[in-house]
Amino acid sequence: MRTAAASFLVYLVFSFLTISTPLQFGHTSGKTCQPTPTQPPASCLSSNGKACQPPPTTQLASPASSRRTFLKKTSIPIVMPAILLPEPAHASLFTFPPSPNTPLSNTYHVMHSGQTLLTAKQTRQTNPLFLTSNLNKLTPLGQSQTTSASKLLNTFPPTIIKYPTATSTCETSTLLSTLLKLGRDRVVPEFTFMDQRALGLWNGLNSSLICDSMLALDEEGGNVPANEDGTPSDSLDNVLVRLRQLMSVLETQYSGETILLIFPDGVTPGILAAGFAGRKLSEAYVVELEEGEVWLDFNVNSVKERFADEKRIKRYNERLEVGKIKLKELKEDITRLTQEEKEFEEENRVLQQQQTARTLETQTQKKQEQDLLLQRRLKIEEENKKKQVEIQKKREEVKKEAMRKKEEAVAKSVEKSANPRFTKEEDKLISAGFTSASVLAAAGFMVKAWLSRDEIEIGGEENNAEVKYFDTKEEAEEARRVKLEGERIKRERIEKERFEKEEELKLLKLKEEEAENNRIATEQAKIQEEEERKRLEIKNFQTSQRQQSEKSADSNRILGGTSLDPVSSTEYVDAKPFIPQNDVMATTEKSEEDVEAELEGFEGFADLLSDIINEE
Repeated sequence: MRTAAASFLVYLVFSFLTISTPLQFGHTSGKTCQPTPTQPPASCLSSNGKACQPPPTTQLASPASSRRTFLKKTSIPIVMPAILLPEPAHASLFTFPPSPNTPLSNTYHVMHSGQTLLTAKQTRQTNPLFLTSNLNKLTPLGQSQTTSASKLLNTFPPTIIKYPTATSTCETSTLLSTLLKLGRDRVVPEFTFMDQRALGLWNGLNSSLICDSMLALDEEGGNVPANEDGTPSDSLDNVLVRLRQLMSVLETQYSGETILLIFPDGVTPGILAAGFAGRKLSEAYVVELEEGEVWLDFNVNSVKERFADEKRIKRYNERLEVGKIKLKELKEDITRLTQEEKEFEEENRVLQQQQTARTLETQTQKKQEQDLLLQRRLKIEEENKKKQVEIQKKREEVKKEAMRKKEEAVAKSVEKSANPRFTKEEDKLISAGFTSASVLAAAGFMVKAWLSRDEIEIGGEENNAEVKYFDTKEEAEEARRVKLEGERIKRERIEKERFEKEEELKLLKLKEEEAENNRIATEQAKIQEEEERKRLEIKNFQTSQRQQSEKSADSNRILGGTSLDPVSSTEYVDAKPFIPQNDVMATTEKSEEDVEAELEGFEGFADLLSDIINEE
């Protein structure tokens, strides 16, 4: 762009200078142009007075000559910019193989990260969730490999480190940046384009089995089967597309840098090398990198030299023959394992449905029992309320009757005081004693015996009693009044004692009822606490079983098992769900016993109330 702008500026200046040159044309008007002679100076006169012949001068050339001159002067500035313009730029994605006419803008090193915990256990794990797991971190050997690689990189140090977000590559880049003394702004993560190839259904298998099988599969042109656990199924072309995007970004974003590309596996750099060399992608295994290996100055020439290595070609052919055998075995095992996995999932689904049905049935039964218990309790409470109302009514009736009798006694006492029963003829009065007329006659008195309404007149000598004599009528009336008052006080005392006894019985009943209610509430709380404890024990047992199964599955998978699912194992398949049927029945029976005890308590309380009413 700068060269084109400079050329255009030169063109404008040259055109301006050329056009500004004065060009004069003659006006012929159809006539031949003639030169116009000029007056010679006086010094040019001859001796005879004639003017000397000066050289002819013309002010205008011929028309043909003027057109040639004009074209000659204007064609130069028109042609010059075309000569000075640079070649057009070619802007597009990075191409494989790179064009010889467009050299790389940067220098590249490639590296395979060091050994991880998964690779140490010969396990290939490409699920995106496990890439950032602690199982994918470097082992002590991997850290040592990274340190050795840093010594080699010191001979041609990188200025930028590019790495994917896997745990192994993150630790490798951090360690290298420290050893090479690179700033954190020069260590750049890549979130997509540098990921390793995902193995789909073959994810999590043993590395010794999967590596050679993948080599044979890629040679046949096949692809790994898809999986349902979230692990993608990538082909070699998918990886190459990501690498093309990576190189396009790097060549566009940087210029004149030395970039170190850290890959989580060794096959991805081989695919990049196959693209650089224009070879089949299945030949990427010829130049794949070992753990911790560094490839300095990664370019077309170094890639071709590495592909021409006879030792690598021989080793590739040997692995290919072994891989064909392992691939056949792997396909048979995958078919069998897939069928077993389907059967396992079907069994788990049936067991889950049965467990859900049992849980629902237990909950329904428990709810029905609680509803029945509540209905019976409400019925008993309603009956007790009715009995309490009846008792209260009878108590009120008894109180009313006692008050009525008391009022009648007071009224009669007042009536007796106002209307004395003794006559004026009586000299001596008998105030007390149940006596007879014969006793009075023997004493020489002819007196009528007047008795109160609650006394009984007794006739006959066998019922003798002490006879008291009074001098005056007032003394006899006073004695009679004192006697009536004593009887009244006695009756009130008896009534008061009876009322206090009733109140004590009532208070006792209330205390018994409150104690019974507290006992029922305590029993219910114990039942609920026991059920909650057993439910928690069931949940803890199931959780521990599941954790133990997951732990066993992880151990088998890491140790090189043939499990397809990170959480599946033989122990998990054999595990049966824990169904506490005996505990549920025990809880149910205990609840029924508590209900019967409560009912018996209420019936006893009702009988007690009935006895009290009958006594009153």
